[in-house]
Amino acid sequence: MIGSRTSHLRTEAQQTKWKSYVYAFYKPDVDILKVSPTKISHVFHCAKPGCTTTVTWFLDTKDAMSTANLGSHVASCWSVEVMCVAQELGHLKHSHPMVEAYGRSGTITMAFKCTGKGKVMYSVRPHTSAETRCRPFEIVRDRAFLMLMKTGRPEYKIPSPATISRDMRRVFAKVRVRIAKMLQDFDGDLSFTCNAWTSPYHKALVAFGVHLHHHREPLSFILNVVEIAESHTGEALVKAFEETLTEFEIEDKVSIAHAQTQNCKVTHLW
Repeated sequence: MIGSRTSHLRTEAQQTKWKSYVYAFYKPDVDILKVSPTKISHVFHCAKPGCTTTVTWFLDTKDAMSTANLGSHVASCWSVEVMCVAQELGHLKHSHPMVEAYGRSGTITMAFKCTGKGKVMYSVRPHTSAETRCRPFEIVRDRAFLMLMKTGRPEYKIPSPATISRDMRRVFAKVRVRIAKMLQDFDGDLSFTCNAWTSPYHKALVAFGVHLHHHREPLSFILNVVEIAESHTGEALVKAFEETLTEFEIEDKVSIAHAQTQNCKVTHLW
């Protein structure tokens, strides 16, 4: 198509009329393409990471207000399932933040929360071979994974396992500090739980979790997963539990009625 294009020209007056959920799947910067003085169109750019598809919307046709062609690309690029969930949310202002969240996580249950009387559905995914080998970040080097990610979008950038591992460590450290601060300042009861098991490599592991009500919302966190290199006695588990509490500086949150000594505490806990 031959014509003059004005890049990233935003028409605020026209965009105030765009309230359909379908616009949430496209970037806010819209190109205006002038084929002739009377033939003008809007060019929308897909907002999905890695997608370079553009959809042209002509303004001189009888169905100039129709979003059928925009929705057609959304169904093929983002999937019909995601499109239907966004359609249920309706207005652009409700669906736009959800679409952004889906673009980052790729999981509907993380992006589209329960609205109205609806019910959130969760799916269980089996562990991959990379996950069972305890090297989940190596999946980004898998040939099949790279082919799947780059098919149709060769410019899609895949971070290295080292980059993902580094970023995950940073996120973990920051979240750990925030959770510790929340638990330290929490004025209420904390419920601690633990679960011990043996891994395929015969390593005895134990996980400690905490449950609480924060702003009338139930929250659960995994505080730590540690290896117990000795017998699963009550003393060994309590020692690991106390070390976890000390790391989070919440050891004063545990109290047992009539427990005067450490040995008494061990007896009551286990």
